Amino acid sequence: ELIEAIVCGYEVGIRAGHVIRLQQAKPISIGSGRWGALGAAAAASRLMGLDPAKIEQALAVSGTLAPVAPVTDDIKVNGIVPMTKFCSGWGSLVGIQATLLAEKGFTGITSVIDFSLSKLPEWRRSFEIKQTYFKPFVSCRYVHPVIEATLGILKEHPELTGEKIRKITVNVIESGTHLNHPRPETLESAQYSIPYLVGIAATDGEVAFTKVNEGRLHDPKVLQMAEKVEIRHSEKMDAYFPKEAPAEVEIETNSGDLFRKLVIRPKGDPQNPMSEKEFLNKFRSLATQNLSPEKAEQILGAVMDLEHLKRISDLTALFGGSAS
Repeated sequence: ELIEAIVCGYEVGIRAGHVIRLQQAKPISIGSGRWGALGAAAAASRLMGLDPAKIEQALAVSGTLAPVAPVTDDIKVNGIVPMTKFCSGWGSLVGIQATLLAEKGFTGITSVIDFSLSKLPEWRRSFEIKQTYFKPFVSCRYVHPVIEATLGILKEHPELTGEKIRKITVNVIESGTHLNHPRPETLESAQYSIPYLVGIAATDGEVAFTKVNEGRLHDPKVLQMAEKVEIRHSEKMDAYFPKEAPAEVEIETNSGDLFRKLVIRPKGDPQNPMSEKEFLNKFRSLATQNLSPEKAEQILGAVMDLEHLKRISDLTALFGGSAS
């Protein structure tokens, strides 16, 4: 039942996001909490066994009350990403509350989302959950092809140490040009800063989950490299988007050599998936920051055998405790 609910939540949430995107008067980014609320309502409705009429109202209420976060404006003007992370968690809360209200007879605006407007394949013709991407790096997805291209060049040319690099040019889609603040003041903003993350990549030779943290916001080596990054809007990149997530990186040396790499489908894309080993390593790296390795392995075992789990409480009971 949990697996079914998760699939329902993804199908509704993704399709709602697609409709919202199509209805926008201009190509601005609205936080994922906006459509995540409908996804959460769909998943909760499935778990609660609501009838079709109440499911419709759960979606209507969640769509009516869902948070709206004008992501582009905050990044463009201030270079600051709020800790709300575009209201994803808040949207989930709204979706669950909307479902509980609908169960009691509360109603919403049923026209708030018209799924007939979606250009995705019809329901049951495809499962959009299978088309989602996963993140190998702790950053905005727009930055992933940039990181991958940068690391690719450095791996192919290990002689390119920091002092030999004169300039790094990053060609991106129009929305990507707003991620252009080389000295982020918060961890959230750092995750949305192309120059800063390129600085991490060029300094460390990787962008590890544990290495992007508040303690490195003022790392002089990273900031010095970040200042060498120039971001340019590329219509060539726009032509790939949104079907692909492209970026092109050019590294110029002090001696005048130029190295270029284009990434169209970064790692984690359905057509360029992460391996199971990479998934498990990501989980362990993140989970053990708050849980003991033993507890992390217990959770991993339960999730990998989820279809045989008798009660969800057997899984959620493992989430308590700390690394200490």
